[in-house]
Amino acid sequence: MNTYSAVAAAIISMAITATGCKTAKTTNAADTTPVRTSAIVVPVTPPTNQNNMMPRAVIYRMTGDATAANVPVQVSPAGAITSFPAPTDIIGQEPIALTDGYLLDRRGINDDTRFTRWTYTDYSALKSAPTTTEIKAAIIPGAKPTDIHVLDMTPWQAAADTAAINHMIKTGFATE
Repeated sequence: MNTYSAVAAAIISMAITATGCKTAKTTNAADTTPVRTSAIVVPVTPPTNQNNMMPRAVIYRMTGDATAANVPVQVSPAGAITSFPAPTDIIGQEPIALTDGYLLDRRGINDDTRFTRWTYTDYSALKSAPTTTEIKAAIIPGAKPTDIHVLDMTPWQAAADTAAINHMIKTGFATE
């Protein structure tokens, strides 16, 4: 049994244990017929390629006056704040510097990312999360990720082997 199957079996077992398969004695005033409850077990088939389900490492460069120290947030095409971290969520999540100005993402960078004036250090020291109005006011004009590349490795593999990523960058992302 592979790891995926073992996890699936454990989840199904817990679901059956938690819900049970028995006739309930519950009734209501309008109907005195016992209600039958049971756990429905749906077979779980592992994907044929589990690697497709793993998150992918992302590297990027930035435009504007932002640096790797600036905290990213997500915005909608209309400019509304759609996602931002809690101050406690960013500790140790700074991007990793690579060659040629690239950064290895550790926060979820995409085309809808913008950078704030807060550094990771300043933001993590906040007592509570800022309001969306405060975040909008803190966005650095023109600061956004560019030249975004999704790599064929997980973020953990990328962080463990930045030399391989630097080689990819230097060779123009050529596949060997």
